[in-house]
Amino acid sequence: MKLRFLCLVLIGLMATTTFAATIGAWIQDPCNCTLSGNWTTPSLWKTSSNNRPPTATTNTVDELKLNGCTAGKMVRTTISTTLPNYNCKLTVAGGDGDANVHILQIQGGSIGIGQFQVGHGSSTDKGTWGRVVQTGGTVSAEKLIVGYHGTRGKAHGEYSISGGTLQSNTGMTTNTGRLLVGAGMTSSTGYTAASSEGIFTVVGADATISMKELYVGGYSTFVGTGTLAFKVKADGVSQITVSSLITLPAAGVANLVVTMCEDYRGDIVLVENTGAGAVTGVFDSINGVAGGDDLTEFYLGCGRYQLTYFYDAATGAHTGGNDIAIIPEPATIALLGLGLIAIRRKK
Repeated sequence: MKLRFLCLVLIGLMATTTFAATIGAWIQDPCNCTLSGNWTTPSLWKTSSNNRPPTATTNTVDELKLNGCTAGKMVRTTISTTLPNYNCKLTVAGGDGDANVHILQIQGGSIGIGQFQVGHGSSTDKGTWGRVVQTGGTVSAEKLIVGYHGTRGKAHGEYSISGGTLQSNTGMTTNTGRLLVGAGMTSSTGYTAASSEGIFTVVGADATISMKELYVGGYSTFVGTGTLAFKVKADGVSQITVSSLITLPAAGVANLVVTMCEDYRGDIVLVENTGAGAVTGVFDSINGVAGGDDLTEFYLGCGRYQLTYFYDAATGAHTGGNDIAIIPEPATIALLGLGLIAIRRKK
């Protein structure tokens, strides 16, 4: 009777317990590592003993891995069609620099992800660098972590978006919708901000970015180096929209880089918070120069701009809000002949 009861308990545990598994890994050619191609190509995936693209999973701790090349060459994975909402982790991490990084190119279609890790220092032995280039399509993520700690070396993640949509994954039960740039590792283990580096770049005004929370330079006790970069074109630049909070942690390093690719005149909204909370913290540097307090001035394009954390994107007011923007300083406004008219790009 006792043996029968024990067997029933074990069967029950097996039926109710889920285990983390790698449900898909990108194959690397052991000879020359030239295997780059579309996500849906069966021969480029290794799942157990089968070569097939991964199928959706309900286990959020399962993982899809886009690893680096064992021969040290660049590998590219392309998404251009509609894919499932995988709900699990997706890790893009391979190589140790530009020459052998794994690049995920999102050109169209859609994909749903749980925890999206770009540049991960503990997930793979094949390198800690990862890069995502989104020019179209829709990415829905419960968490997007760009540069995620470095237990096997410095983690380096890059995410560039110039088109398409990046949004919270409403298919997830938690649906926190966090965008973390430079997530780092807990400071209590001795890791510094330099252990993890994340760069999130917005190019032009054709993308839509809508998440719930934004963290740059760390999260809670996790420290890292995070950089928000905006490349402004003639019609402005797409803003990052969040619905809850904006945090620039003092424990890590938060950098802001703004470049003017084409002449643009007027206020430029970088991050809009549609919620009520104020911005926490300030940037540590702007365009490589230390200091990022409110109303810090810096040169951009044809004049000088000021950084503000109190912009109101809904009204265009320079005070009283909780949005991050850069505005022409008064002398520049007069020089451009704008008077009191502010032209702003909002997307």
